[in-house]
Amino acid sequence: HEALARALRLLPATLTPATLFPLPIQYHDLLKDVLKRQCKKCNKVPMEPGICLLCGTLVCAGNECCLDESKIGECTQHAIQCGAGCAPFLLVKQCLVFIIRHGAGCRHQTLYLDAYGEEDPYLKRGRPLMLNAERYARLQQLWCSHRLHAEVARANHRMTHHMTWDSI
Repeated sequence: HEALARALRLLPATLTPATLFPLPIQYHDLLKDVLKRQCKKCNKVPMEPGICLLCGTLVCAGNECCLDESKIGECTQHAIQCGAGCAPFLLVKQCLVFIIRHGAGCRHQTLYLDAYGEEDPYLKRGRPLMLNAERYARLQQLWCSHRLHAEVARANHRMTHHMTWDSI
């Protein structure tokens, strides 16, 4: 009982709930910031920048420069390190969210919408995009309830063709 009492005294007085990495409201603010940042692994500005939505780390998504010796991509490597094997990433130049799970993954709904509530995948329309609080909260709920793995499994179950995600 004494060991438990000592351990409890070491805990902070108040615990704060887990949250995803805070994102700017305006998508162009995120884009401006990310396009000048360097990947910490290769020290280059990524051709396809990805942001870990758990911690905010910038990674090279799908680029060969940061593959490890097993040809595992930086998103997958980072998901293993940061998210115990599963993490959501925002691919900034594409305005797409992917959940990466070692060996698998799926596309998730984007977090940024235009004034009409529509997505702009690959930024083809060029409309100003705003962070959608409901979608952000839904992704955060998936993460906090440990359901990211299930989301990937559910999405892959519906797919007619499967792809490998390790190189991302």
